[in-house]
Amino acid sequence: MKKIIFILSFFFSLYCEASGIPVLQYHQITTTKAPGDTVISLEKFKEQMKYLHDNGYNTITMSDLLDVMTNKRQMSNKDIVLTFDDGWTSVLSSLSTLDFYKMKATYQIITSNFGDEYKSEYLNVNHIKAFSRENREIESHTVSHRCDDGNNLVTWDEGKNANRDNIDIINEIEVSKITLEQITGKAVNFIAWPCGIYNAHLLKLAKQVGYKGAMMAWGEGGNSPGDDPFQIKRLTINGNCSINQFAQIVKSRNYLQCK
Repeated sequence: MKKIIFILSFFFSLYCEASGIPVLQYHQITTTKAPGDTVISLEKFKEQMKYLHDNGYNTITMSDLLDVMTNKRQMSNKDIVLTFDDGWTSVLSSLSTLDFYKMKATYQIITSNFGDEYKSEYLNVNHIKAFSRENREIESHTVSHRCDDGNNLVTWDEGKNANRDNIDIINEIEVSKITLEQITGKAVNFIAWPCGIYNAHLLKLAKQVGYKGAMMAWGEGGNSPGDDPFQIKRLTINGNCSINQFAQIVKSRNYLQCK
């Protein structure tokens, strides 16, 4: 009986669309690394974007999503958000695909990673300026992306790291915001927590320095009117997922650990 229920629920998730706007999370788009939670091949990425286009999905920005969540914009069940974390130069390979389908995208940038245009794996200031001119939305991923289990913004907040305190935390979240705003000339309204590590006090500080919302690294489900903009759920797209599994993720708003 349990097996039958599982099979039925699987096919239900394939063909029945859940509610709320899904926010997809990508990192590197490359052919030189093994696929996984933070790496997807360009070919699979193209296949996924074609699926979204052919099935009537409408890409919106994080700012558009905020308007939906605060009841300033009507939600469509075909709305979807594409986000790209860290600022890898490999995302440049995806731009022609996004442009071909006229898709919007939002990029969360680690500001300490700005490097030489021809040597760094990360986008530089000129890339960020160009993205902003092209109306690709730029948001914060902190200054240095502290992500280690024993050394991150939460452990700093809890006093577990010597010589780290609230001033360091504020520098991480505020300086990245100011830096990106100076580069783009546009407001930076969202922060994506490194590895999804945060607590209630970090959310309070993010609000104090002027953010309007915060993105989680994980969190199943869509984002709907009335939901908390400082708890934006995202679905990491594993680079091993088949196109059918990708379709299931988008429709069900649930993460899949594809292998």
